[in-house]
Order: sequence, then C-alpha cells, then structure tokens
Amino acid sequence: LLGHESDEGSRNATSIVSTLPDNQTVAINHPSKQLQCKYDFSFPPQCSQADIYDRVSQCATALANGFNATIFAYGQTGSGKTHTMFGPDGYDVRRASYGGPNHAVLNDAAGVIPRSIVQIFKELNRKDLGIVSTTVYVSFVQVYNEQLYDMLRDPRRSSSLEIHEEPGVGIYVSGLSEYAVRNAGDCLALVKLGEENRAIRETHMNTASSRSHSLFQIVVEQTRIEDGAEGERVLKSKFNLVDLAGSEKWDTRKERKFENEQIEELTNINLSLYTLGRCIAALSKNAKAMEKDPDAIIGHVPYRESKLTRLLQDSLGGNSKTVLIATLSPASDCLEETISTLRFADRAHSVMTFVKLNEKRPVDHALVQRLQSEVARLRALLRDGGQITETAVTGVAPGQDNSSAQLQEALGKIKELEIENNVLRRRLGMPEQPVGAGLSSTTPRLSTPQRHTPGKFAIVGGGNSSAADALRSLGDMRSTEESFEDAKSQLKEIRGSHERVTSIMTDLDRVTSSFFTFDIEEEELKDSVQRLMKLFKKERKSYGEMFSRMDGAEAVGKEKE
Repeated sequence: LLGHESDEGSRNATSIVSTLPDNQTVAINHPSKQLQCKYDFSFPPQCSQADIYDRVSQCATALANGFNATIFAYGQTGSGKTHTMFGPDGYDVRRASYGGPNHAVLNDAAGVIPRSIVQIFKELNRKDLGIVSTTVYVSFVQVYNEQLYDMLRDPRRSSSLEIHEEPGVGIYVSGLSEYAVRNAGDCLALVKLGEENRAIRETHMNTASSRSHSLFQIVVEQTRIEDGAEGERVLKSKFNLVDLAGSEKWDTRKERKFENEQIEELTNINLSLYTLGRCIAALSKNAKAMEKDPDAIIGHVPYRESKLTRLLQDSLGGNSKTVLIATLSPASDCLEETISTLRFADRAHSVMTFVKLNEKRPVDHALVQRLQSEVARLRALLRDGGQITETAVTGVAPGQDNSSAQLQEALGKIKELEIENNVLRRRLGMPEQPVGAGLSSTTPRLSTPQRHTPGKFAIVGGGNSSAADALRSLGDMRSTEESFEDAKSQLKEIRGSHERVTSIMTDLDRVTSSFFTFDIEEEELKDSVQRLMKLFKKERKSYGEMFSRMDGAEAVGKEKE
C-alpha cells in the first residue's frame, strides 16, 4: 500500500491482493469476496522494473524481426500504469557516445518504454541479421476528451487530428508528425518531450493523474539481404506502446466542487475504457466460438464507437503481437475496480490475434521493362496486321509441331476425297463442288463444309454401289468433323463457366478471410457476399441453360439418325 492509501486520516485501507507462489495466480481476500485468477504471470509488489520488462521484451525482438507488436497498461487510477510504462517522475536518461550500438544508459527505475527503445536499437545493430539499411520513425499522440492531439507539436491541444484507413496502409492519424531518429538517445528525448505535454490533473486517487490515453509508436523500415535468400527484402513493422488513463469513480462526498472540464474528462475516460472493455468482450466471445466451431458466425466488434479503440484496432484483434499489463491497487476500498481489472485481463487473455511477417520484395525493374517491351511488341502486331497469329506470339509457324503436322495431313486427305467425290458426282450427273472451298489456307483449322448430299442416302436408278459407299463414307467423315467442332465449342463454354465460378469462390474466400483478420468491417463483408452471390446465381442459371442446349442438340441428332 502507498502512504495515502493506508493513512488513517484519509482512507485507512488494508491490503487485500496477493500473488501465489506459482507466480501466475492473483488472490483477493476480502470479507465480502474471495477470488483467485490465473494469468501468464503475476508480479508481487517487491518486483523490479527489470523483472517486468523481462516478461515483455519479446515484443521489441519481434519488431526488429518484422512483426507488429503492442504493449499497453490497463488499470485503475493510481495503480502504477505510467510508472510501469515510463518510470518514476524525472527518470534519468544519460546520453552516451554515438559510436556504439547502445546510445543511452538507463537507471534501474526506467519503465517499459525506455527499455524497449534501448533494446530495439541493440537488435537493429546486430551483424547476423543481414540488415543493409534501417530507418526508425517515432510519433506520440494522446486521446483527450475523445480527440486526438500531437504530443510533440501541439502542447496546448489546439488542433485535433482525424483517424483514417486506407487499403495497404491500414489505420493512421492524418497530420500526425513523425520524426526520424538515429539512436536510442534521440528517441528518449522525444519521449521526454511528449510526456511534458501530456494532460494531467490531481485527483483524490493520484496527485498527478493522467487524463489522456497516450500512444508512443515506433515504425522500423529495414532492408535485408540474408544468406541463401533470393535478393533483398524490405521489412516494415510498428510498435505501439500505450499508457491508458485510469478508470475512476466519482467521489461526490470529497469532490463536490467539480469543474465542467473535470466532469468532461472523467466522462470521456470512462466512456472510452467502457468501449475498450466491450471490444475485448466481443473478441473473447468470438475466439471461444471459433474454437468450438471454425465456421461460427463472428459477432460485431464496436471499434468505431471510440477514438481509442479505433486507434488500437490492429493491436486488439488484427496483425499484432499484443501484451497487456494489468495493474491493481491492493487497497480494500478499491475492491470493485480491482475485480473489474481482473475480469478485463481474463477476457483479454482469450483474445486471438493473427500475427504475420510484414515483408515485401522490391520491384524487379528489369523484369518490368522486359514485360513492357513484350506488351509493346504485341500491340504493334495488332496495329499492323489486325490480328496476332500463332507464329507472332510463339515464334513457331503452324505445322512445325506434331499436332499441326497431323492436321495438315488430314487436310490433304480431305482434299483428295473431295477430288474423288467430284469424279463420282460427274458419273452420277450431280453438280461438282469446288475443291478446298471449306478449308483455310492461312490457319490450321477446319471450317464446316458446304454439303449438298445428306449424311446417309441410297443411290437409286442402277448407281454404282462402290461410289455410293465412298459418298456415304465422305458424308460420315464430315458429320464427324462437324460434331468435333461442336464438341470443342461446348468444351470451351464449359471451361469458361468453370473459370468464372472458380473466380467467384476465390473472391468469396478472400473477403471472408479479410473479415476474420479485421481488415474489413461487417457491412463491407455483407455487401461483398451479396454481390458475389448474385454473380454465382447468374452463372448457375447460365450453366443450366448451356446444358439444356446441349441435351436438345443431342436429341435432335438422335432424331436425325
């Protein structure tokens, strides 16, 4: 307990919170409530700042390796959030030489944020990572009365900022300043500057209580060339370090002289924390539902109902390795707030995030140039000749491969049969047909021949039986050719329909995956699903009509036979 908590003249509270020997269980022993909750780790009051940071240091390592990360502190006012994240007032940051990888020396009381900064620059200076170039940007923003303010350029909070979202970029604050830093010392100086511009006020729970939620963001862009890898790759990752304002009940007995500004602060803090609790509860419920049934319907998460939750959307349920530090006051008169914090932490413990490597390959300009040259060549062929032949695209003339040779041989045989057919027609007194009229001299393709004789017929009037057999064989051959062309056309139509259905299903899988990773909202998902279902129904109707035509054609063919 702190001095003002155990002071007989003010609160006269007793300690009701303890940690069990397993270093995971928190126990509450109160005359009206007995409770035990188990988490990943619990810290006793005598733990040091270094002990806490050792449990969350993997986030800084993940950032250096190209993954997004978030650490945020949640708890009641006066429970130690700002002390844990930043350190005590006036924490010592001494600059060292710029020659080594570590550009700052911290005292033992330094919090999570200063320690993370120092570790990040140590990681980025490792020789075994194959880092060619690195750029580090930092920004500092606070959410005060549901408005966003730049803590590095707007100390008077005179100009509020807006949150935007763009595909490929994600959620960002428009107009927020970003500073490129060379080392940990520069970065810590900006942290110090931003902290001096934070909104604070004295309350009955804390003499310097934070009245805004602060978010210190570190963005790392690095280019690497690793052994065994193909070319270079670019990694871009971000690290959110969040110190939330504390929840606090109105003490009307001791604070009857509330100013309008204090009332607005307290109302907006509790509102944003309430929305944060709703988001965590919805994410926890969705995670449990998906654990039981992967195809379960995902419930709505109210990110947009608060600037805080909108800003932390990726950290809560998106692409980020997120760690929550829940701070408790052991005082007996804070029982309700302590239970509420434990419940929040328990729900957050079951939330699932989907972490992925933020990697992209640089553009291969040589390949792009070759493709552009090829496109220009094909366009020139279209412009000059009006069509693109097989020889122009592949460089192989028709008839050079095996299939083309067989086709040319078949065309020759058909031509010979047509000459023999005209001889037979002259004997029978029938008009002759031009030789090669149905054949193309430029493309290896059969056109439908013009036939004057049915496929099956009988020669009457003493005709030559061998001539009749030859004409019947020729008619059967042409019927086969026509059926073959019809079959190819039908197959092409079936393949086209199959490709369109496959494309629809791929788009459906893409939008559902984007929704599960919180890249799109529920309304956007519904609109996309409705649009794709309309396309699918249209394609299914077209598919049915196509097979009806095929069945009708087959019936007509059988009837002719």
